[in-house]
Amino acid sequence: MSNLPDGAIPFDHPDWSRIRPGWIYWTAGGPRPMTELIGKVVNVGTKDGLVYDGATVAGFTEDGFLTLEGGRKGFPWSPERGVTEMTGSESVHCHDIARGYVHQKGPTS
Repeated sequence: MSNLPDGAIPFDHPDWSRIRPGWIYWTAGGPRPMTELIGKVVNVGTKDGLVYDGATVAGFTEDGFLTLEGGRKGFPWSPERGVTEMTGSESVHCHDIARGYVHQKGPTS
């Protein structure tokens, strides 16, 4: 993940923590609660190659669904599938997330 924007905080797949019951994501600094992502701008890559780019985390449910709004989504490595602007919100389950990063600052546009 060397192509990250300045100040971005990379994370790996979210997981359920039995130690501190709840969903967590892994950063270089250790595990963090998924609820900390609410209100943050993120890039998220799913295990099937779908990428959410510059989406805001609008919510998180106890059963592991992240709600994303704004930004773009698509398959950047597949020209025939393309990337489109998001309209409305979409939910992604933690088990479907492969990796991503948190933007240090909000969107610039």
